[in-house]
Amino acid sequence: MSAPMLATTRRLSSRSAVWMTVAAACLTRLLAQGGLSLLVVNDSVDYVLYGQQVAAGSFAGISVYRTPGYPALLGLVNLLFGNSPAGILLVQHLLGVLACGLIAATVARLAGPRMALVAGLLAAVDPWLLGFESCMLTEGPSAASMVIATAIALTAPVAVASRRELIRTLLWSVALGAVLAAGVLIRPSLQVFALFAGLAWILRCWDTMSPRRRRSVVVPAIGMVLAFALLTVPWLAYNRSRSVAGFARGMEVVTWQGFARAGVLSDTFPLDEPTRNAYGTFLASERSDSDTWHFLWAIGAVESPKTLAMLKAWTNASWREHPGAYLKAAARALLWQLNNFPSSGPVATNETSWFLARLGQTPTPVAPPAPNMHIQHDLNMVRQFQQWDDGGLVRRFYRWFGVFSERQIRGIPQIPLFIAACIVTLVSLRSRERRPVAVLMAGTLLFVAAHAAMLLPSSRYGLPAWVTWYIALGVLPATISSLRGDRPREHTKT
Repeated sequence: MSAPMLATTRRLSSRSAVWMTVAAACLTRLLAQGGLSLLVVNDSVDYVLYGQQVAAGSFAGISVYRTPGYPALLGLVNLLFGNSPAGILLVQHLLGVLACGLIAATVARLAGPRMALVAGLLAAVDPWLLGFESCMLTEGPSAASMVIATAIALTAPVAVASRRELIRTLLWSVALGAVLAAGVLIRPSLQVFALFAGLAWILRCWDTMSPRRRRSVVVPAIGMVLAFALLTVPWLAYNRSRSVAGFARGMEVVTWQGFARAGVLSDTFPLDEPTRNAYGTFLASERSDSDTWHFLWAIGAVESPKTLAMLKAWTNASWREHPGAYLKAAARALLWQLNNFPSSGPVATNETSWFLARLGQTPTPVAPPAPNMHIQHDLNMVRQFQQWDDGGLVRRFYRWFGVFSERQIRGIPQIPLFIAACIVTLVSLRSRERRPVAVLMAGTLLFVAAHAAMLLPSSRYGLPAWVTWYIALGVLPATISSLRGDRPREHTKT
């Protein structure tokens, strides 16, 4: 490297790294805004309908299988832009830009501007994040919520030396609680991450305070918990009024689907005759996602709490009966969550790659449904979101990338990012100063592991963790250097 280039590298500041990341993220999203249509799928129909209800100030009518977070976001977009696909794309892309900028800012604080620029630029051009920002699904906003919470928990100012500093710390605690609540209301599985993110923040507060002031840690803890509770308790209370435990019903359904497609359901579990007949039909099928739904509809599982309880008992009996087969299936499901679908496994088709390829679908003659619509029912509910534009370079890229990512780069970059997160978690546990990073990254790993434990075959559920792991990649060199005895430090130079 030449001397001028070395000098330029040395002059890179944290602020420059963040703004360069934001510029790159804006550029890719401007291309996507003009070159990709909003992909509308079956789930989107529910989100549009419930978004209108939430915008009107009512939870009533929201399915027991949904939460109000994403519908509320769509309701806000509706108030600002009307029923506009461009408005939804704009808001989701802005959340993506914010996430990329915060990835760079977090790494800059923890490991310096050079790695901040590397991690930020990789996130800015990540085709999975950009692609799902172009879908009317929860993946993009839930990824942004996880990154925002991570940035607050690991880098927000913590001080209690004066009343003003304590109030500032309390406000950041409230902000963290609100972001975690929003994330859980968008995607309930983020509860796993929320617990660890909150603990990481409290650990930072505890470690920053002098021993005689550590009793003050209760102030930010209460602020965070109250903010989380104020946003989530109304929904939990509403669910309780209709006999739904927790944020949503349906874990029994998706877990049964995972066990069924993985081929580890117990054959000795007692079933009534209609269920046994429906299950026989399922076993004779290709055991695809649609086949699992045909079984569930045949036994009335979606509407019957009693049947849901039976499905839960069936899956529990299955892993107890064959623990070795279950653990093998869970290890394979972890690969699925990392976007790697071995052709020899029971699920060889990657739904995530299908979504990306669908974004690049060639426009068809002007007849409903439009190429951005992939729904089998209720077209009238989302007719206003049909788009017939021809697209351009970005659409052609996704038409190619959807196929290429499934056949050629399975698990890249997801598996390397996962390994980076594991290393950062394990090494950071050795240092008191790095414990918050270890705890938070452990939350992202358990978030993915929880999906694997349910044997879920859809890798898009892991997208929030994939994106957050760019922070782990950014701090990896500094973490490894700590093994040599280097003390960690926060980089504040701008």
